[in-house]
Formats: sequence, C-alpha cells, structure tokens
Amino acid sequence: MKSENKPKFNPTPEMITATKAVLAAKALVLTIRPIVEGYEKEILAKHRFTNKAEVAMLTEHGHEAKERVILDPKESYQMGDEDFNAYWNECKAERERNGLKVERDDFCPLLVAENLERQANRVLLEAMQPITGIDPDDLWNMDHRKQLIDLSIKLIAAYCRENNIDLEGGF
Repeated sequence: MKSENKPKFNPTPEMITATKAVLAAKALVLTIRPIVEGYEKEILAKHRFTNKAEVAMLTEHGHEAKERVILDPKESYQMGDEDFNAYWNECKAERERNGLKVERDDFCPLLVAENLERQANRVLLEAMQPITGIDPDDLWNMDHRKQLIDLSIKLIAAYCRENNIDLEGGF
C-alpha cells in the first residue's frame, strides 16, 4: 500500500493568533461563569423574587399564569422592575466584591466574557475560511458552528504541538 503525499497544513499567523484568542476567551468564561452564576443564584435564593412581570403580561393578554419563585438567573427578565433593580444592584455589589471589572457599570462580567468568546470564535472561523471554504455567515446551525470551531482548534493545536509553538500565551 502506497502512502500518499498529502499537502502539509501550514496555518497562517492569523490562524494561530485567532486560536490563541479563542482559547483565552474560553478560559475567561470558564473562570468567570461559576463566580457570577454563584452570586446570582445566591441572591435569587435569598430574596425569592417571583415572575410578577410575566404573570401580569400573560394575564393582561387573557392567559392564565401562576406566580412562582425565580431561582434561575436566566429567568430574571420575568421579574417586576422593582425586584429586578434590587437583584441587579446586589449583582453589581457582588461583582465588585469579587473583583470582576467591566467597562460599564451596567455590564455583566459573564455576558462580556461570553461576547468576547463569540467574537474570538468569529475571527477564527474567518481566518480558517480559506481552508474550510465555509463563510461564517453561512453557519446558522449552532452545533455545526461549534463543531467547526472545535475542529479548527484541534487542527491548529496539532500543528502547534508538532512545531513546538505555544498556544497558551504570547499574543
């Protein structure tokens, strides 16, 4: 059986830099998520805010709705304004207490980190487009997008390992 001469993959410096940025952004999200979600859940458990706003809106439109306690931070939008303001003010105090820095006072550090990761992923997909032939704007399926990002990282990481290039630092 003959071994075929396959073209050797040589990523551009932009591909390597984009991969480093994705890995750094992923690490930031993994570091910040437990802190932010931890204090958000503690605040919700302590105050036992309810979904008053959701109940009011549904009732107003003729639907039946039951008031319930909100314990998941992703459901905080269902609170009334007064409850949400109290919740958000405590979140900001906890953010400061935990030393998490944001550009603006009304920013959530986890949402900022997740947005940074999305931006880094986009840059990686754009850098890899000459190899993949896939325009990031054509990737509507989030599972396919994640798969392509993961495969791109693995491809670049394998090249970097083989060529002793550090992916963890040195932007």
